[in-house]
Amino acid sequence: MTATAGGVRMDRDTLIALGRDICTYLRDGHSAEETIWYILTNGPSWRPDQAAVVVGAATGTLCEDQRYKTPG
Repeated sequence: MTATAGGVRMDRDTLIALGRDICTYLRDGHSAEETIWYILTNGPSWRPDQAAVVVGAATGTLCEDQRYKTPG
């Protein structure tokens, strides 16, 4: 099964695993901006807006305790 977040389409389980990794990175004290840049430099070849949406989706669903780090 595939899932889509921010125009990024990938296997659902992979996307959930990425979201959990994002939550861990945020809980380790990193900002949302640092997390976005980490994804862009170490992960798939996404645009910044795609990485930002995936970070926002993770904080909105998997780690709401980190939501304060994202704008909006």
